[in-house]
Amino acid sequence: MTLPLEGIRILAVTQYGAGPFGMLQLADLGADIIKIENPGSKGDVGRTVPPYLEEGVNDSIYFQSFNRNNRSVTLNLVNPKGVEVFHRLTKSCHGVFSNLRGDLPTRMGLRYKDLKAINPKIVTCHLTGYGMDNSRSASPSYDMLIQGETGWMDITGEPGGAPQRSGVPVVDFAGGYNAAFALVSGILRAQISGKGCDLDVSLYDTAVAMLNYMGTWHLTRAHDVMRQPGSSHPSQVPSGVFKTSDGWIVYTCAKEEFFARLSDIVGRPEWKEDPRFLRFADRLKNREVLVPMLQDLFVEKTTGEWLDLMGPDFPAARVNTVATALAEPFLEERQLMHTMEHPVFGAVRTLGSPVKADSPRIKAAIAPPLGAHTDEVLTSLAGYSLDEVEALRREGAV
Repeated sequence: MTLPLEGIRILAVTQYGAGPFGMLQLADLGADIIKIENPGSKGDVGRTVPPYLEEGVNDSIYFQSFNRNNRSVTLNLVNPKGVEVFHRLTKSCHGVFSNLRGDLPTRMGLRYKDLKAINPKIVTCHLTGYGMDNSRSASPSYDMLIQGETGWMDITGEPGGAPQRSGVPVVDFAGGYNAAFALVSGILRAQISGKGCDLDVSLYDTAVAMLNYMGTWHLTRAHDVMRQPGSSHPSQVPSGVFKTSDGWIVYTCAKEEFFARLSDIVGRPEWKEDPRFLRFADRLKNREVLVPMLQDLFVEKTTGEWLDLMGPDFPAARVNTVATALAEPFLEERQLMHTMEHPVFGAVRTLGSPVKADSPRIKAAIAPPLGAHTDEVLTSLAGYSLDEVEALRREGAV
C-alpha cells in the first residue's frame, strides 16, 4: 500500500508556523512538499526561532518541528529568471500553497489566474491573516492577534481575570489544517474536472467559524458567552477542572447518564432524584449550588483514586503537565513519536501525524538545510542542467 498522497507534489511558499504546519500534514501522508525559500537570506524565519538553535547552522528545533519531510529550494520570486523557474516547476506540480500577507499572492503572481496558462490543473491555495481582495488584505496577523479580536481570549480564563490566549497556537494550527484540507479538496476536483482553482483561507475566518455553536447562540438569541470557573463548559454541568488532594482532574457530564454515575461515585446517590439536578437545564440553573459541593468532595481523594473509582469508561482525565503528557505510554501505542537524527541537534524526538492510514508510516526525515534540494529539483523537474542552475545562482535567481 502506498501513502494516501504519494504522487502529489506541492510548491510551498511557507514560513513560520501555520503554513508549514499545514504542509507537514500532507508531507506525513506522502505528498512531495517543495519548500520555496528566498536565496541570499536566512530563509524561513522559523530557522531562527529560539530557544534551541545553533549559531552558523541556520536551523532550530522549532524549524525541525514544522518542516520534516520537505525539500528546500531557494528561489527569488521577484527576480524575472526566478519567476521563470517557478513557472517551469509549476508545470509538474498539482498545487501551489502560500502563507503570506493577504495582498502578496496577487503581487507575486501566485494565484490561479497567473498560473493557469502554464498548468490549467494547478490549484493555488493561500493561507493569510484576513484573506485576499478585501479592506484588510495587507494587514499583518498572528495567532495571538486573531485569538484576541475574534472573542476567543474574552471567553478563556477565570471569571474576573485578564483575557487569556490558548497555551497552544490553536488558530495557527487550525488554519494549517483548514488550508491543507482545502488544497487537497481542490486537487481532487482538478483531477476529475481538469480545471484548477484559487482557494482563499484565512486565520480570521477560521477562528470566527470555530465559534460555531456559541456564535449561533449569540446571533440567534443574543446570548452572551461568559467564562465559567474551573474552565467549565458553558452549558454542560458539571464539567471542568476540579482540585484533588494531590493535583487536578478534568471531567464532563456530557450525557445525562454520566451525572447519575458521578452521583454514585462521589457517594451522593440522592442527587439523582434531586429536582435541582435532574436534567441538563436544571443543573445549569443550579450550577452555583452543585459545583462547590462537588469541589468539596474532590479534595478528599487523590486524582488517581478518583480515576480508579470512575473507571476507564467515564469521561475523566488527569490534568497533566506537558512533561507528564509526553511521558504517557499511550503515545507510543499510537505511534505518535518520531526520532530524527540531526547532525547538530542529535536525536530530535518529535510528534508524528495524527492520521493513521492502512499503509506503512512515512519515515521521518529531518527538515532540510536551506536550499539543500535546489539542484536536484531544478534538474529533475524543471529541465535545467547543473551549469544552468549555477548561472541562475550567480544572477541571484536561485
